[in-house]
Amino acid sequence: MESYIDIDAMVERLDSILLARGLSRRSLSEIDVSQQAVSGWAGSRKSKPSLESISRICKFLDISLDYFVYGDEKKAKKIFSVRAEKIARIYDSLPEEGKVIIDIATEGAAKRYPAQPQEQGDISSSTAG
Repeated sequence: MESYIDIDAMVERLDSILLARGLSRRSLSEIDVSQQAVSGWAGSRKSKPSLESISRICKFLDISLDYFVYGDEKKAKKIFSVRAEKIARIYDSLPEEGKVIIDIATEGAAKRYPAQPQEQGDISSSTAG
């Protein structure tokens, strides 16, 4: 059974994730995916993304392949939950000075990269691939 990939929906998800993170298609040039390539995937154009490009985008945005390609939020939520639990276990096992370092680093990152308001249930900007 062949699965249909809605490339227009995939590009819409990409644009939505980029917008939520304050990024543009131009930022994908860091991973050798051009704005022109993404534009070529949308609409009635015949260009299709390569598996390599899709993989690079998922890694760059730290999102699951299932979410990016198919919009499978249930699977993305499960991946996020498992990842969050793993991070919490690691943090809990650190000595106090390690926790202080992590706390300082995350506070600095939060100031540098302020969270964008998200709709309830929107996990697209925090899932793993």
